[in-house]
Amino acid sequence: MLFLLIIDFVDALTLFDCLLLNFTILLIAILGIIVNRRNLIILFLCLEVILLIISLNFFYVSFFFNNPLGYIYGFIVITLAASESVIGITLLVLLFRLSGRLSFDTLITLRG
Repeated sequence: MLFLLIIDFVDALTLFDCLLLNFTILLIAILGIIVNRRNLIILFLCLEVILLIISLNFFYVSFFFNNPLGYIYGFIVITLAASESVIGITLLVLLFRLSGRLSFDTLITLRG
């Protein structure tokens, strides 16, 4: 019964509703980058949210226009986000081992 309620709710959504929700989450992620530039973990988290919103936009548009190409692009963006996350976390672990703290200032001192 709950499954049928969820199906009816999804059928009632329009493309504008989905894109408006994604735009709101995108603004929150961009605001998180602007406000909290010193904490690298939150910076990487906001970048991951931005990449997730981009892939969700591809999924929504391809669902509403019945085009499978958007699903392919969405999976490519998710794969890119996963690889970016692995490289970013590796760099954060190395930075923490080198300096003992995680901040944007210690990242600037590594410039050669």
